[in-house]
Amino acid sequence: MANLVNLKTYLWALGTIQPASANEAHQFIKLMTNVTSDVYSESDLDDAIKRSLSLGYIENVSKKNELYILTAKGGEFLGKNLRLLRDKNRLFLLKSIRSATFQSKDSPEQDVAGVSPPKVFRSSLKAAPWPENSLSPGPLPQTQRVFWPRVSEQLQIGSISGESLPSIKLNFYSKNKLSDINDNTTAIDALSESIGISPRLLSSFIKAPSSHYRTFSLQKKSSSGTRIINSPRAFIKTVQYWLHDYFLFRLKLHDCCFSFRQKVSIKDNAKVHLNSNFILCLDIESFFDNITTENVYSCLVRNKIDENIASVIAGITTLDNSLPQGAPTSPIISNAYLYDFDQSMLELCAKNKMTYSRYADDLTFGSNDYMSLKDLIPTIAESLRSYRLRINKKKTRIISSNNSQVITGVSINNGVLRPSRKLRKEIRVAFYQAKTNKNVDALPKLYGYINYLKSFEDGDTDYNLELYQGTIDELKGITKQSR
Repeated sequence: MANLVNLKTYLWALGTIQPASANEAHQFIKLMTNVTSDVYSESDLDDAIKRSLSLGYIENVSKKNELYILTAKGGEFLGKNLRLLRDKNRLFLLKSIRSATFQSKDSPEQDVAGVSPPKVFRSSLKAAPWPENSLSPGPLPQTQRVFWPRVSEQLQIGSISGESLPSIKLNFYSKNKLSDINDNTTAIDALSESIGISPRLLSSFIKAPSSHYRTFSLQKKSSSGTRIINSPRAFIKTVQYWLHDYFLFRLKLHDCCFSFRQKVSIKDNAKVHLNSNFILCLDIESFFDNITTENVYSCLVRNKIDENIASVIAGITTLDNSLPQGAPTSPIISNAYLYDFDQSMLELCAKNKMTYSRYADDLTFGSNDYMSLKDLIPTIAESLRSYRLRINKKKTRIISSNNSQVITGVSINNGVLRPSRKLRKEIRVAFYQAKTNKNVDALPKLYGYINYLKSFEDGDTDYNLELYQGTIDELKGITKQSR
């Protein structure tokens, strides 16, 4: 193992699947080279680990489990080609691991934008145990904590006789504690070590972000305009997911905010305003576009994230000085950014016997007095201006209970939650077209529609629900016949 080329190959393997034991890195080399017999002896591995530790190429991050990671110095030792190969393979593995995590049966959410990972990465994942060390003190997170399985656990690298490897969770995936930031270690170094990629790649997300996104436009549902979507490419998107699950999950989100959160929905948002004689509906204009990199940084610092780390995260999660529509980090950041605004609106409404809720950029206020809502609009606009945001005047309206009161697609008339008439019509058309065209590809969408209707006490008539179920059963029959 004294040969430098062999040491580079071994450290590449360890860095690709980190945190990992000496044997797991060895088994990964065997997996990649399709070799069944041992490539190195135990003494070879011991020598490699001792030498790498003495040179500062690796760090022991769990003495209990003898887990190691590649340091920034170790990454430089690999050389350009192996470093690039490690980044590529590492992020592919992390992407597949997170997709598998959220496609598991008991997952709290689904990564609908991702593709299915290869079979070798698919597994049934258990709930994550407590990490080896407790998290840093602070308020309990309002977003469910997600621990990503180690690569070795997911691929069962180094398991004996097919037995599952013990599940080991560290606070920042590769480490329990971020490296201290000093003259020799930057925030980019600290984050890249924990993610398991090179500082150069992480820096490129900030210095040349446009090369990591693809931009396209989508037709707006409610108007004739288009919406620009900046969709992150695989590398930066995987890192953004990592930042979401290991940092942003601790951001404070107000209870009045119902968007992009687990276990709450548009129904909960509408329910707040049941039995209001009048509702005021407002829309924040260009919501994500007007939240700047500096706004993101300030929000993160307010939430007790180190200033140096916050600066890097703000750079990775923004594009052209704004939150990109399409990035997985934008929703939770935008919610946290308006925490103080939500609190001020709730206090104001409580004093004036009103109700308040927010769903992303949709603000809703309820009251039994028309003029009190009308007089409130300038106050809301002034408060939003302090956040560099403004009301879309074209979408501002006050709706009486004598008319159709629809909040985020849910009707609240007569004190009953029900899908809006517009949506029920769209659903009827979707089922009719699927049945007429025998479109089995529409089944996932139809399942979503019927489950949504059934989630209401009065979602639709029994006749329509039976008709919709019959269409689903008919299309399922066609699917079975084609197999």
